[in-house]
Amino acid sequence: MIVRREEFLEKGTSGTFLKRLGLVRKQMGRGDFEVFRYEDHEVAVIPLTGKVDIKASGEWGTRTWLDVGGREIVFDELPTLVMLPPCRLMLNAHEPVDVLIASVSGRKETKALPRLVRPEDLEIKDIGKDQYLREVRSAQVEPDVWALRVGETVNIPGSWSSWPRHTFKRISGGFEETMLYLMEPEIGFGDAADEETWGVVRMDGKYSNGQLVDEAWTIRSGDVGLLPLGSHPVGAGPATRLYYTWIFVGDRKLYGKFAGESDYV
Repeated sequence: MIVRREEFLEKGTSGTFLKRLGLVRKQMGRGDFEVFRYEDHEVAVIPLTGKVDIKASGEWGTRTWLDVGGREIVFDELPTLVMLPPCRLMLNAHEPVDVLIASVSGRKETKALPRLVRPEDLEIKDIGKDQYLREVRSAQVEPDVWALRVGETVNIPGSWSSWPRHTFKRISGGFEETMLYLMEPEIGFGDAADEETWGVVRMDGKYSNGQLVDEAWTIRSGDVGLLPLGSHPVGAGPATRLYYTWIFVGDRKLYGKFAGESDYV
């Protein structure tokens, strides 16, 4: 299922079939201040571009991180993110910032503690080969403690990712996954370049609500995919660099062919 950019910016993933996993995108201007309550959730705050002050408080205390982020472009620069147990979350922007907030419910009893994940903490690998070679950046901290799995993938023009088809150590009834797709033209800007900036995703499997799917969609920058348990390869257009943030909850995914290289997308 694809949630188009305009709808996602307005409502996030609320109103979809996702039961535990949530995703919102906040594009904040200088001086903007946002407050969120995640009393039963794990949370990942991921600045896509720009810097933001993050303050969070919960049963574990209060923590503040200043100027988190700093990327100008997601394709070439590595992320900094903050992962949080249940909390009251405050974001304060001193400059324009584009922030993604992922959450998973049912985590009130978690033993996780707040964690700042810096670029040097990421696992960064080139996965696949030939037409499905891509860069994967995984922020998989303490997988036995955190339910959220967070990372990024970058496709060069014309390449594919999320391939070969995933396998699973265990099939988890609580598995849910979503991706935010961002794109840029390889050459040029303006209306003509925007028309040639696209990707495609094919989904084949079963959504977390039990619905079967076998469809393909054209995707544009800012669209969000709600993914099935199964196959969901993503292809960049021939003149498009394609990036996506991936977030899932459930058991770890493996590629049968490349499991020795990486456990993730």
